[in-house]
Amino acid sequence: MLRMSPRLQKPAFTLIELLVVISIIALLIGILLPALGSARKTARMASCLSNCKQMSIATVNYATEHDMDLPTVGFSHGGETFPEQGSWFFLLEPYVDEKLMYRCPSDDSESWTTPEAGRLRRVSYATNFMLSGLISGGLSNYNNIDRLPRPSNTIYAVELVEAAGSGFSTTDHIHPETWFGNPATMDARVAAQVEIDQHLDRANYTYLDGHAATLARVDVFEVAPGATLFNQSFTTNHFWPDVAR
Repeated sequence: MLRMSPRLQKPAFTLIELLVVISIIALLIGILLPALGSARKTARMASCLSNCKQMSIATVNYATEHDMDLPTVGFSHGGETFPEQGSWFFLLEPYVDEKLMYRCPSDDSESWTTPEAGRLRRVSYATNFMLSGLISGGLSNYNNIDRLPRPSNTIYAVELVEAAGSGFSTTDHIHPETWFGNPATMDARVAAQVEIDQHLDRANYTYLDGHAATLARVDVFEVAPGATLFNQSFTTNHFWPDVAR
C-alpha cells in the first residue's frame, strides 16, 4: 500500500487557529472603523470650510462692486416672504471662480425632501440677518462692510440648523437680534437656528474679511458670567456687529 509522504500533506488550520485569526481581524476592524469614520468627518469638514472661505471671498468681491453693501436675504420663514432670486447665496455665485457648493457634505436635513413652512431646503448656509439692512433703527446701517466696527470678527454666514420645527431649516438667514432675554436660554436659541455641532462638535463660520473658521459655539457666542435679563453681556459674540469681538 502506498503511503503519502508527510511533505506532500497539505497543511490545515485547526478550528482554534481559525477562531484566533477571525478574532484578530474583528479587533482590527473595530480599531480601524472609528478612525476611518473620523477621517471622513474631517474630510467633510475641510470641504465645507473651503466652501465657506469661497463664500467669504465672494462676499467681499460682491461688496466691492456694490459700494461695500452686502447682499440681502431671499427665503421666507415664519410667514414672511422675500424673492428667492434675491437670496444672498445665489447672488454671490458670479463672484467666485468655482461654483459654490450649496449643500454641506455633512448636511443630512430631512427638509431637503420634506417641506417645512411650505418650502424645501435650498442651501446649507444662512446669513446673519443683522447684516441684511432690513432691521429698523441703527442696525439698518450694518449692511455695509465699511460701517462695521470689526469685519474680521463679524460672522456673515453660518451652517443652518438641520432639524425642522423652528421654521429655520428652509430659510437662508438667522436672527441673532432675537438672542436676548434670559441668559440661561440663549444657547438654546442659537442651537435652534445654527447647526453648532455639524463637524466634530464644531461648525464652520464665514467672516467679512475673506476668511472662514471651524469653531465651537463658545468661540462665537458665549454669555458672560453674571449676565442678567436686563444686563446683557457676552464673553464672545461674533454675531452682533456692535459688540463683535
